[in-house]
Amino acid sequence: MKWHWPLLLLLAACGEDPSGPPDLIDRATFTAILVEAQVIEAEVERGLVLDSSRTPVTEARYDELITRFGVSKEQFRSSFDHYASDPELLKAIYEDVVVELSRQKDGAN
Repeated sequence: MKWHWPLLLLLAACGEDPSGPPDLIDRATFTAILVEAQVIEAEVERGLVLDSSRTPVTEARYDELITRFGVSKEQFRSSFDHYASDPELLKAIYEDVVVELSRQKDGAN
Protein backbone atom coordinates (compact mmCIF):
# COMPACT_ATOMS: atom_id res chain seq x y z
CA MET A 1 0.00 0.00 0.00
CA LYS A 2 2.89 2.41 0.57
CA TRP A 3 3.57 2.70 -3.15
CA HIS A 4 0.23 4.48 -3.57
CA TRP A 5 1.37 7.52 -1.58
CA PRO A 6 3.93 8.74 -4.12
CA LEU A 7 1.34 8.39 -6.87
CA LEU A 8 -1.25 10.30 -4.84
CA LEU A 9 1.27 13.04 -4.04
CA LEU A 10 2.19 13.30 -7.71
CA LEU A 11 -1.45 13.60 -8.73
CA ALA A 12 -2.11 16.20 -6.03
CA ALA A 13 0.87 18.24 -7.21
CA CYS A 14 -0.26 18.32 -10.82
CA GLY A 15 -1.98 21.65 -10.35
CA GLU A 16 -5.44 23.00 -10.40
CA ASP A 17 -8.49 20.86 -10.93
CA PRO A 18 -9.21 21.15 -14.67
CA SER A 19 -12.93 21.36 -13.96
CA GLY A 20 -12.30 24.55 -12.00
CA PRO A 21 -13.53 25.85 -8.67
CA PRO A 22 -16.95 24.69 -7.51
CA ASP A 23 -18.45 28.13 -8.19
CA LEU A 24 -16.80 28.58 -11.61
CA ILE A 25 -18.54 31.15 -13.80
CA ASP A 26 -19.36 29.51 -17.13
CA ARG A 27 -17.38 30.72 -20.12
CA ALA A 28 -20.25 32.58 -21.80
CA THR A 29 -21.13 34.53 -18.66
CA PHE A 30 -17.47 35.18 -17.88
CA THR A 31 -16.99 36.52 -21.41
CA ALA A 32 -20.05 38.77 -21.11
CA ILE A 33 -18.73 40.19 -17.83
CA LEU A 34 -15.36 40.90 -19.45
CA VAL A 35 -17.07 42.64 -22.38
CA GLU A 36 -18.90 45.00 -20.06
CA ALA A 37 -15.78 45.51 -17.93
CA GLN A 38 -13.91 46.60 -21.06
CA VAL A 39 -16.65 49.13 -21.79
CA ILE A 40 -16.29 50.53 -18.26
CA GLU A 41 -12.51 50.72 -18.69
CA ALA A 42 -12.86 52.49 -22.04
CA GLU A 43 -15.26 55.04 -20.57
CA VAL A 44 -12.88 55.72 -17.68
CA GLU A 45 -9.87 56.03 -20.02
CA ARG A 46 -11.68 58.37 -22.40
CA GLY A 47 -12.87 60.58 -19.58
CA LEU A 48 -16.51 59.71 -20.15
CA VAL A 49 -16.73 58.94 -16.48
CA LEU A 50 -16.12 61.93 -14.23
CA ASP A 51 -14.42 59.64 -11.76
CA SER A 52 -11.35 58.56 -13.72
CA SER A 53 -9.68 56.47 -11.05
CA ARG A 54 -10.52 53.49 -8.90
CA THR A 55 -12.58 55.59 -6.54
CA PRO A 56 -16.03 54.81 -5.20
CA VAL A 57 -17.93 55.72 -8.40
CA THR A 58 -15.86 53.41 -10.63
CA GLU A 59 -15.84 50.65 -8.01
CA ALA A 60 -19.62 50.98 -7.74
CA ARG A 61 -19.91 50.38 -11.49
CA TYR A 62 -17.91 47.17 -11.16
CA ASP A 63 -19.94 46.11 -8.13
CA GLU A 64 -23.15 46.71 -10.10
CA LEU A 65 -21.75 44.73 -13.03
CA ILE A 66 -20.98 41.58 -11.09
CA THR A 67 -24.18 41.88 -9.06
CA ARG A 68 -26.20 42.10 -12.27
CA PHE A 69 -24.63 38.82 -13.37
CA GLY A 70 -25.33 37.26 -9.98
CA VAL A 71 -21.71 36.61 -9.02
CA SER A 72 -19.47 37.76 -6.20
CA LYS A 73 -16.05 39.39 -6.42
CA GLU A 74 -14.53 36.23 -4.96
CA GLN A 75 -16.31 34.06 -7.53
CA PHE A 76 -15.09 36.31 -10.34
CA ARG A 77 -11.51 36.24 -9.03
CA SER A 78 -11.44 32.45 -8.64
CA SER A 79 -12.97 32.02 -12.11
CA PHE A 80 -10.44 34.44 -13.59
CA ASP A 81 -7.61 32.54 -11.91
CA HIS A 82 -8.98 29.29 -13.32
CA TYR A 83 -9.24 30.60 -16.88
CA ALA A 84 -5.84 32.32 -16.58
CA SER A 85 -4.25 29.01 -15.59
CA ASP A 86 -4.79 27.98 -19.24
CA PRO A 87 -3.29 30.79 -21.35
CA GLU A 88 -4.73 29.43 -24.60
CA LEU A 89 -8.23 29.33 -23.13
CA LEU A 90 -7.90 32.85 -21.72
CA LYS A 91 -6.65 34.07 -25.09
CA ALA A 92 -9.68 32.50 -26.79
CA ILE A 93 -11.99 34.16 -24.27
CA TYR A 94 -10.41 37.56 -24.93
CA GLU A 95 -10.74 36.97 -28.67
CA ASP A 96 -14.46 36.42 -28.05
CA VAL A 97 -14.52 39.68 -26.07
CA VAL A 98 -12.94 41.57 -28.99
CA VAL A 99 -15.42 40.03 -31.45
CA GLU A 100 -18.35 41.07 -29.25
CA LEU A 101 -17.01 44.59 -28.75
CA SER A 102 -16.55 44.93 -32.51
CA ARG A 103 -20.08 43.67 -33.07
CA GLN A 104 -21.42 46.21 -30.60
CA LYS A 105 -19.41 49.00 -32.21
CA ASP A 106 -20.65 48.06 -35.69
CA GLY A 107 -24.21 47.98 -34.40
CA ALA A 108 -23.82 51.46 -32.94
CA ASN A 109 -22.75 52.96 -36.28
